[in-house]
Amino acid sequence: MTRRQNVISLAHKGTCEWLFKTPPFREWKDRIHLQSNNGVLWIKGHPGVGKSTLMKHTLQYCDEKFKDHNIAAYFFNARGGPLEKSPIGILRSLMVQLLEQDSFMQQQFIPHFLKKKIRHGEWCWETGELKEFLLRQYTKCQCKDTLLLIDALDECNDSDVKEVVNFLEDLSEYAILSHSNLRICLSSRHYPKINMEKKIDLFVEHQPEHDRDIFKYVQSKLEAKDQDIRNQILEKSRHIFIWVVLVV
Repeated sequence: MTRRQNVISLAHKGTCEWLFKTPPFREWKDRIHLQSNNGVLWIKGHPGVGKSTLMKHTLQYCDEKFKDHNIAAYFFNARGGPLEKSPIGILRSLMVQLLEQDSFMQQQFIPHFLKKKIRHGEWCWETGELKEFLLRQYTKCQCKDTLLLIDALDECNDSDVKEVVNFLEDLSEYAILSHSNLRICLSSRHYPKINMEKKIDLFVEHQPEHDRDIFKYVQSKLEAKDQDIRNQILEKSRHIFIWVVLVV
């Protein structure tokens, strides 16, 4: 369940901290303008720009700053097995993480689980029943404050990613209507065909601090202390962090 998250590199020392000072992140964190964003922050960027490292760093930040919240994370993995890149995979992963943290949700879920076990013995969960259960929880406004962090939506195939985004959009709308405290943070490449009506957008390559992170990495890791080489790397990187890592 955490395979992809575990292999993502940690942020280089002194990098990624800029995110938490940006107006979009603060708006999301402080739940400002909820009627226009439904508590959703969508971080977008080109392939290789460093979104997954940024999301892993954000998860560490949220674990520290939102200790009173249920926090569940899912990192899509296109190279992994079916449960690492599918709607049923994300639903099962989010469910088990939330159940581990929320005793009220456990009380609601365990009878449902036992009923299926008695009737069917061995079975597989369906996406519909897990979606319905989660939507009901945030309609009742009886769960703890919750934060969901989902990385690399683009590593799911097109039909599946539409299903995932539609469900998360529904979940955010249900939470707003019931005054539940739900934050959702997503990341993906630029997806022209998949969108949410209400969200906050943040584009990584548009942030000057991201280029400063690349500069810090080159200064720290490049053994050749040649300013001309450094400048060429920075100029040719076009904001793509993984290219810089490979070249260095």
